[in-house]
Amino acid sequence: DPQIPAEIFCADAGNPSSWTGELKESITTLETGAKEEPNHSTWLLALDTMYHFRPTRLPLLSYAQKSLQANLMAFDLVMSDDIPWHQKLLLRVLCWLTNTPFANLISRSEYVDMLVLAGYDRAQIEIRDVTKFCFRGLADFIEKQVEEGVPYGLKMGKFRVARKMFAWWARGDIVRGLIVVARGKKEE
Repeated sequence: DPQIPAEIFCADAGNPSSWTGELKESITTLETGAKEEPNHSTWLLALDTMYHFRPTRLPLLSYAQKSLQANLMAFDLVMSDDIPWHQKLLLRVLCWLTNTPFANLISRSEYVDMLVLAGYDRAQIEIRDVTKFCFRGLADFIEKQVEEGVPYGLKMGKFRVARKMFAWWARGDIVRGLIVVARGKKEE
């Protein structure tokens, strides 16, 4: 519907209790609309962001589900099961360098448990592992950009590090890229 307004706000998305001003007013309007319209559907779309939220994704997920009755669509990262200690240590260093809380890289089963704790229905959670479709392509794209910058004297060092990280993730079972769809419990 072209009549649906879109607004952009600058705030700490991972901490709903910190939201003030126009953002809070807009969200309050959304909450009211969700409760008044029986066929209303609200969705939280989080693309490649939530693993950065400090200290965890849980406050946003809980607020979205419990206050807004919002379903969730996300691309997110989880840690694979059974990672050797030396690779986990390297991953911790990379998280520090990329300003990603290491504690956010939880296992897939812990991720589902977190969604349930936030109020989503375990039976209504769908997760697709898309690791093989994203990290290799991203590493190749960055490598191409770095190579194209060489004739112009561009070093692009941090991009080289990112390329190596994504190539590492593409080769093994360290970090998994997931598409997540979660719906709240149906009201009886």
